[in-house]
Amino acid sequence: MPRRRLIPPWARWAAAAAVLAAAGRLLPPLEFRQLRADRAFRVLDRGGATLRVVRRDRGFYAPLDYVSPHLIAATLRSEDRRFRWHCGVDPLALARAALQRARAGRVVSGGSTITMQLARIMLGPRPRGAHAKLQEAALALYIEWRLPKAAILEYYLNNAPYGRNLRGCETASLDYFGCRARELTPAQASLLAVIPRNPRLYDPRLGSVRLEAARSRLAAGLRGAGFAAAPPQVRPRPPWEFHAPHFCDWALARAAGPPGDLRTTLDAALTGELELHVRAYVHKLSGCGITNAAVVVIDNRDVSVAALVGSAGYFNPAISGQCNGAASPRQPGSALKPFTYGLALERGLPASYLLPDLDAVEGAPSEKFLPRNYDERCHGPVRMRTALGCSYNVAAVRALELTGTAELLERLRSAGFAGLRRGPQHYGPGLTLGNGEVTLVELARAYAALARGGVYRPERFLADTPEPESARVFSPQVAYLLAHIMADRSARAPAFGECSPIDLPFPCAAKTGTTKDYKDNWTVGFTTDYTVGVWVGNFDGTPMHGVSGVSGAGPLFRDVMLALHRGRRPAAFARPGGLEAVRVCPLSGDPVSPHCPDAMTEYFLAGAARPGPCAFHGPGRAITVPPQYGDWARRRDPAAYESAPRGELRVMFPSEADVFRIDPGRDAAAQAIRLRAAVPGGAAGLRWMLDGREYSRDASPSWRLAPGEHVLYVAATVAGRPVRSRPVRFLVQS
Repeated sequence: MPRRRLIPPWARWAAAAAVLAAAGRLLPPLEFRQLRADRAFRVLDRGGATLRVVRRDRGFYAPLDYVSPHLIAATLRSEDRRFRWHCGVDPLALARAALQRARAGRVVSGGSTITMQLARIMLGPRPRGAHAKLQEAALALYIEWRLPKAAILEYYLNNAPYGRNLRGCETASLDYFGCRARELTPAQASLLAVIPRNPRLYDPRLGSVRLEAARSRLAAGLRGAGFAAAPPQVRPRPPWEFHAPHFCDWALARAAGPPGDLRTTLDAALTGELELHVRAYVHKLSGCGITNAAVVVIDNRDVSVAALVGSAGYFNPAISGQCNGAASPRQPGSALKPFTYGLALERGLPASYLLPDLDAVEGAPSEKFLPRNYDERCHGPVRMRTALGCSYNVAAVRALELTGTAELLERLRSAGFAGLRRGPQHYGPGLTLGNGEVTLVELARAYAALARGGVYRPERFLADTPEPESARVFSPQVAYLLAHIMADRSARAPAFGECSPIDLPFPCAAKTGTTKDYKDNWTVGFTTDYTVGVWVGNFDGTPMHGVSGVSGAGPLFRDVMLALHRGRRPAAFARPGGLEAVRVCPLSGDPVSPHCPDAMTEYFLAGAARPGPCAFHGPGRAITVPPQYGDWARRRDPAAYESAPRGELRVMFPSEADVFRIDPGRDAAAQAIRLRAAVPGGAAGLRWMLDGREYSRDASPSWRLAPGEHVLYVAATVAGRPVRSRPVRFLVQS
């Protein structure tokens, strides 16, 4: 039998490596780019505080110039002393490893160079063995052919395992010592340098004796002060940096470009405070079937998102807390009405323009769709100011008839409501009542445009981005009028009382919204400084009970506004030029005539056509209303509108058959109405008689709502004889 020719092992290794190295030329450069493609980064608030650390497979990346020379020296000494001279494979190191294995009977050292370890990282997890070693050696030769030594060392330091699922020297430095890789001391560098040998065994936080022994041996072989110092102090596990979770999710989903530290506009301290407000408020109203709430705050100065809270508990699965109520599309109810009235004002109509809040108007195009008001009543001739302030549904649809659904839809889209994608025929007149789905962020950004004088800019959430381009939604005059109406307490008093939750001790424009099935409550508003949007409801669509927009979201809106303006008072809304103050009749909305008993100031666009003087009031007779209000007036108060002589003593508010509701979510002491009466000249001894007893002798006293049916009239002495008004009957529901 012929003798078999033996080939030395080193020759087989060299031949295989040469073949694989030649094949390595076909490897794409993308393999190297991937070494720094996935990295960790931080989400920071406006002051630089860390909100969240995001790690994607590997850690923070540090260029070689930003790595401490102590760590470079210690790593080369620990892992690859001849790194700067070999071509990727160190025959001497392999021979030493083989000799040590033969003597000890086990693997003592692997003989892999830094380049081979980098190749192992690139190749990924594989079974160990000779074949794997050949692959690493071949790829190491290819790496050395393609990259300079500095790049190889940089890639290794940024991808080496440092225990506890930490990749890269920068991530390990921050985690173990709380410093950057360039700030490492010699003692710290010597500790980090030995961890990649066995990341599981050499755990710095377990106080391993073997780790310290390995570090000491490495330090003894290094020259330079500090390496042989006492073991460095490893800081405890850093606190879990996971603040403003809904905002971080939202910002990361919207951030464009390669990963990098995201410096946001968020105020972390403010957001933390609002999270406490949300949890406390939801707990308080849990008996009303409320499990969640969301808040968005936009700084009007630069349209930056100052705070965002998405739920009452991010880690509470019982309420689906990880859902983001600030970014979830829902029907906004009446919160879109200001934009309908803005279109009407834009056409030159004053805020005193009368709208027929009636269940039927002959010839009106909306007869196929006519909603009901929240109080189940029609209010006859209603000024636009009152209709918006009281959020009357019928009047809002009448206002939409002046412009049309298509124009409203176009204007809403220009104000940032990108979710309204369907055509005007789909929404119909119900668009002004909120039958389209929008998000709380969209509502806040649109109201911020009103706060900025009608100028729309998309909200900013990254601090380093410039203010986006602007677009005009409304003129400064129309924006001011809308803000003036939504800040007018008297305009909303007939529906919400004179002490509603959205009445604040500083100028604040606000609007509420409630869906017809009571699944969603909204309050959105602004001062000159901030715009705030609040949503209250349930993520599963369960209806609430006993709450409305003003009582559900309103108190939380108030808490947020008070927190934002703590210790300072926002400026009043500045009235722009181009508006003229006109004295108008509160009943007709037209400029006063000599026969009008009362007057109020309203603003008209300069140059817009004005109506004639009030025709509702004439000499010596009762109020004369247009024919379309005839049936309503006769049902409402025939004595006042048909035959009551001028100057008669009568109750002006409340009116006959008014219905008031007591909100269970509000302080009962704050739920009151202001009684008003028309008193002829020369009257004396005015007395308010409620339910058969004298209540007050003030001209316009406040009365706290009490459940039940009530009868009210006023009595006085006129021309020397006692006179009393016609009694008014009204109802208060609990």
